[in-house]
Amino acid sequence: FDGMQEDGYCQRAIERMAARGHKDFNVYVLYNFKDSPEDFYYRLRECARLTESLGVSVQAFPMRYQPIMEVDPGRAYVGEKWTSRQRKGFMSLLGHQSLGGQISAHNLAEFEYWFGKTAEEFAALLSYPKIRKLALRRQGSRRLERWGLAV
Repeated sequence: FDGMQEDGYCQRAIERMAARGHKDFNVYVLYNFKDSPEDFYYRLRECARLTESLGVSVQAFPMRYQPIMEVDPGRAYVGEKWTSRQRKGFMSLLGHQSLGGQISAHNLAEFEYWFGKTAEEFAALLSYPKIRKLALRRQGSRRLERWGLAV
């Protein structure tokens, strides 16, 4: 699901495969290329929506675009619609939300807990100056919930 040009096609393919009994899907989602953070949010959210609505597991695997024809030893490339802070902010959230770099929300509520309820909230969240501390607190809060200790 590398861009908005695949919107609809990706969802229909998963829906058709789910109707035939398939339960587990990995969807690669390119970002930091020609997309905006809002486009990226939409594609990630669609994976969570399909998980919830179809009763299957649709794991989004974010893939950061990095040009290969240019020398960039620090891998610091930032897409034209992204900022460096947003790119780093997403990596921070992803690192605290997932193991192995996959986003596997069990439902929309869990997805929205980590990435926001709207695309605008997601973009603002990525630019938040203390995103690492916020992500760490959210991770701790989730652990407490799982252990039945949430307040």
